[in-house]
Amino acid sequence: MTSNKGRLESPPCRAHAGFSFVEVMIAILVSSIGLMGLAKMQALAFASSSTAKLGALAAIEAASLAATMHADRAYWSGITANLTVAVGADGKITANDGALKAPTSKCNSPAAVCTSAQIAALDVSEWATGLAGTLSFAPATPATVVCLYDAARQNPVSCTIVIASGQTTYMTYVDP
Repeated sequence: MTSNKGRLESPPCRAHAGFSFVEVMIAILVSSIGLMGLAKMQALAFASSSTAKLGALAAIEAASLAATMHADRAYWSGITANLTVAVGADGKITANDGALKAPTSKCNSPAAVCTSAQIAALDVSEWATGLAGTLSFAPATPATVVCLYDAARQNPVSCTIVIASGQTTYMTYVDP
């Protein structure tokens, strides 16, 4: 009988040393799915911040027109029929009041004496130009101003400013 004393026995041979190819491929697949989800979340965050930016700019532009309407109360609260003003993506104005369609540049002079309708036309024209330059528009008519006149004079004139930019629509109400 032979004795194994003094001899080192080698450990039994392992059939699987390291990772198999299938295990590595599954790990890569799981990691790539996680990275794609992370990229999608980043894209959604970027799109949301862009939409929020357009909404904030639309709110600022609407507040700007509302302030000019309050400054020229003689025209805006003195309308005698319903008024609709549409501003195209190029800044062109269409209105059912002829005074707002043709602003005069003479009101820019400090010595000029202008009517409230001329001042309102210049204000709307400058606002439309600024609006076209500030926001990128998808619709053909990105902004409308609708002022409703109460023939019975029970209620003051009330106006609605609507600005559409891409997927965002901003609406504000003004009592000039």
